[in-house]
Amino acid sequence: MDNATALASAAELTTPWYRYFVGFNPQPELAKVRCPVLALNGTKDLQAAAEVNLPALDKALKGNRNVTVGKLADVNHLFQADPSEWPLVDGQQPPIFSPVAQDVICEWIVKHTQPEK
Repeated sequence: MDNATALASAAELTTPWYRYFVGFNPQPELAKVRCPVLALNGTKDLQAAAEVNLPALDKALKGNRNVTVGKLADVNHLFQADPSEWPLVDGQQPPIFSPVAQDVICEWIVKHTQPEK
């Protein structure tokens, strides 16, 4: 990393916003959530590991009786699937939102927006 990049990174990491972001504990706020929640994590997420984050979310939301927590296999932080599944566009394989993630999210929304019988 060159000196200018290192200085820019250090400046960003010491901003009030970044220090707030790193120090924020969401658990007290999550305990107040009463609406339906869908918490998903990809098994290939390198920014928020599913094994650590999903149990923590589930625990923090334990007072909410309508929480769905799930892991999506082979999906990254942006819910992008394996590049081999990406369609060719102009000879390139641009990243796309995982069709599996899309189906899981759509099914959850439909289930939680249907009137009760």
